Amino acid sequence: MFESIKRFIDNLVSTGLCDAIGDGISIQDTGYKIFYQNTAHKNIFGNHEGENCYKAYAHFGQICEKCPLTLVFKDGETHTSDWSVLTEKGEAFFTITASPIKREGRIVAGIQVVKDVTERRHIEEVLRENEERFRTIFNTSPIGIIVTNSEGRLLQTNPAFQNMLGYTHEELYKGFTYITHPDDVEENLKMFHEMVEGKRNYYKTEKRYYRKDGGIIWANLSATAVRDQNGRFKYNLVLIEDITGRRKLEEKLRAAAITDELTGLFNRRGFFALAEQQIKLAHRKSSRLYLLYLDLDGLKIINDECGHKMGDQALLDTANILKRSFRESDLICRIGGDEFVVLLTDPSEPDVNDVIIKHLRENLRLYNEHGGRCYELLVSLGVACYDPERPCSIDDLLSLADELMYDDKKRHKSKAV
Repeated sequence: MFESIKRFIDNLVSTGLCDAIGDGISIQDTGYKIFYQNTAHKNIFGNHEGENCYKAYAHFGQICEKCPLTLVFKDGETHTSDWSVLTEKGEAFFTITASPIKREGRIVAGIQVVKDVTERRHIEEVLRENEERFRTIFNTSPIGIIVTNSEGRLLQTNPAFQNMLGYTHEELYKGFTYITHPDDVEENLKMFHEMVEGKRNYYKTEKRYYRKDGGIIWANLSATAVRDQNGRFKYNLVLIEDITGRRKLEEKLRAAAITDELTGLFNRRGFFALAEQQIKLAHRKSSRLYLLYLDLDGLKIINDECGHKMGDQALLDTANILKRSFRESDLICRIGGDEFVVLLTDPSEPDVNDVIIKHLRENLRLYNEHGGRCYELLVSLGVACYDPERPCSIDDLLSLADELMYDDKKRHKSKAV
């Protein structure tokens, strides 16, 4: 039997294949004596030819029952198992595959191939730790996290995102377009398709989602495309932060910046911002606009004789009369201490002179008739028209209306309108 094993080894070694293979190869007889080790095997375990493998490798005084070689000698089949060995460099991991060597149907020896999988195991361990770390972050993050496929389906949604919208993961699976505000869908789809097609790898936006209860939230969304080694799209990793509170605060601040605190009307800044838009719209539509410039006469007298509190009340009452006298679509503003403007959109000139101004005068008359106050509301006004065939700026229109208002003030000598 020894001679047959030796001939097998000599034939194997003569081909040069054993040393060309990077894996360790060893041959043991049925008594577990090592007859051969290739160079790679010796580099891993040292030269132990002539020794019993269970003593040389495992340092046991007896045969290893679970060793692949032991199993081979029992049933004549090929067996594979994973082993770890403590070396000078630390713990090493190996995959050992053992197969029988037979002569005339009898097992005379076993050949083992040892593959060093230490690096692979370390990589797997790092990946496993990273996956556990991601899973922990995914499940405990206060920010919504979702994973979408190339069709926009929500493959994974974390608890924070589910709680944000009030849906279960199963309800969210069908896709992000079903929970996105209609006004935001087109832009979202455009950027999403660019991600899938490889035109971009990242995008950030603010969008609106529908909650299950019908409410709307604002969210800050950051999406990153994850691709394979060939650059093909795998999935999107999306972070979603609820910014509804911030948006509401911003809206309040914006409104405060363009709103007169006393009357609730638009202030001068609000007037110019909105009037510029109306001018552009009128020019495109070739429609007219009318600007009324009003001055509350005698405000200084009211302040001096009745007190500033009553002066504020006079301004507030004037604002309320203007609101009752004009349409909701008209732009009503307080642009200065006692000065108001009203921008009328698309009325006919007869309506302005014969209907609208008369209606304003009637409301002022009724207010003053009720009496009971230490003052009457008296206003002077001027009306300027924006003609799209002779376009002008809002500043020019305001200046013209202001001049006409002062002409009216002079004519009536501070009398009621």
